[in-house]
Amino acid sequence: MLYNFFAKFDVMGRRGMLIIIPVFTILNLAFSALNSYALRSPLFLDSFFTVAGAVCYGPLAGVIIAAATNLAMEVVYGFTSWYWPFMICGIATALITGGMAKRGYFSKQIHLTIAIFAVTVSNAFLGAFIAYLLFSGDSGVGIDVLVSAFTETGMSVLTALFVARLPANLIDKMIAVYVGYGVYRLYQRGREV
Repeated sequence: MLYNFFAKFDVMGRRGMLIIIPVFTILNLAFSALNSYALRSPLFLDSFFTVAGAVCYGPLAGVIIAAATNLAMEVVYGFTSWYWPFMICGIATALITGGMAKRGYFSKQIHLTIAIFAVTVSNAFLGAFIAYLLFSGDSGVGIDVLVSAFTETGMSVLTALFVARLPANLIDKMIAVYVGYGVYRLYQRGREV
């Protein structure tokens, strides 16, 4: 079964990590590409398996998956320099969710709600700050349309960057946390067998 698949990598130790990290990175890239080429939504869809890796295999595994995902996005999307700076958002996601799971706070609905809130706010803040400092607000992603709309109402660019990222990150990170939780449950079930 699928739950045995995830548990096998835990038993394999470091060798398992050498397999699961690239697999989760490729899955993150696949969802990101789906969004970029087909859906074209203001969501990011690039951290589902960062959360899964962090909660199942620890924060360090999640950090490596996040870093590998953003570096691989540079390769896939043509070395635009738009993706690697946002690696810090993925790292924050991994540290928050992996840290919560490591301390036993990833098993109840309230834990998931707290994780969603913490990851949403941290990613909105970090993403806005990076977009403002490095790209003057135009980071080349779908969310820039919302930023433009907010600046037209008189908001400062930095405020518009943050406010525009809140709803997008809320939806995106809610999906990521629930995907991570689903994988985590499969992982736990596999360890019990």
